[in-house]
Amino acid sequence: MKQNILIAIPAYNEEKYIGILLNQLEAYKNQALVVNDGSTDNTEQLIKESGFTYISNAINWGLTEFYKTALEYAIKNGYTHMITLDSDGQHDPLYVEDFMKKVQKYDLVVGNRFTNLEIIPGSKIASNLFAALLSRKIHGITLPDVACGFRGMKISTVFGGFRIEAFGVVYDMLFRFVKSGSEVGYVNIPAIYHPSDVYSTKIDEIVSLLNVARQYIDWSELEKILVKIIKKKDFKLKLYGHEFFAQYLDSKEYLFSTDLHKAKAYYDQFKTNPQLHLF
Repeated sequence: MKQNILIAIPAYNEEKYIGILLNQLEAYKNQALVVNDGSTDNTEQLIKESGFTYISNAINWGLTEFYKTALEYAIKNGYTHMITLDSDGQHDPLYVEDFMKKVQKYDLVVGNRFTNLEIIPGSKIASNLFAALLSRKIHGITLPDVACGFRGMKISTVFGGFRIEAFGVVYDMLFRFVKSGSEVGYVNIPAIYHPSDVYSTKIDEIVSLLNVARQYIDWSELEKILVKIIKKKDFKLKLYGHEFFAQYLDSKEYLFSTDLHKAKAYYDQFKTNPQLHLF
C-alpha cells in the first residue's frame, strides 16, 4: 500500500520559533497539520499567516490530546503514517526525509539525540539513560533515546486510546508498539540546546515515566521513588550496572547524575552496531 505521511506539529506559545519552523517545512505544506494547543501569545496568528492547515484548541490540553487530535485527522484524511516534531526549534526539519525513509521499514521510529555526547550536558545524558534503561527493564528494548518527540509511526490500532496524561504518552506509545510485536528503529538527529535551557528534569516528566512504567511492570522500587518525589527527597536507583542519583532542586525539578564514562559506553554501542534496537 502506498504510504501517505502526515507531518503533525504541536504548538503552545511558540511565537518565537513557529514561523521559522514552518518556513523550513514549506515543501511539506500540503501534508502538514499544526495543532495550536491553546496558545495565549501570537502563535495562532503566525500559523494562520503561514497558510498551513491547523486546528486550534481553546485551552492547553497537552501532549496526549495532541496525539489524539492528530490521529483523528490522519485517519479522516487517509494518512497511513505520521511524523511528529516539536515547534520550539529543538528538532531540525532537515531530518524529516530520514524519518520518511525509516517508516518504510519500522512501525515506530524514534529520534536519537545522543550521537555527539560532547555537546550534551551530563545531567541530560544521565536522565535519558535512566529512562532508556527503565524501558529496557520493562520490555527488553534497547534504544539510545526513548523520550524524543521527533518520531515517525504507522497509523494502527496500537496508536490510539491513550489513558496516559502529560509527557507519559511518549513512553506509553513506545511500550505499546513494542508489546504488539512492532519493529522499532531510530534516526540520529542533532541535539539542539538553547542558551536558556535548564538542564534539570521536571518532576512531572519523571512521574509520567514512572506512572507509565507501573502499568507494565510490578516493581516495588518504582513505588519507593514516587514516595521520595512526593516528599521532595533525593533518590537513587541502579539499573543494569548503572547507578543513578537524582537530586531535588528548589525549582521542583531533579538533577540527574551517573558515571558518565559508563554512560558513554552504552551510547557507543549504537555507533558500532547502528541496527541495534532490540534485545
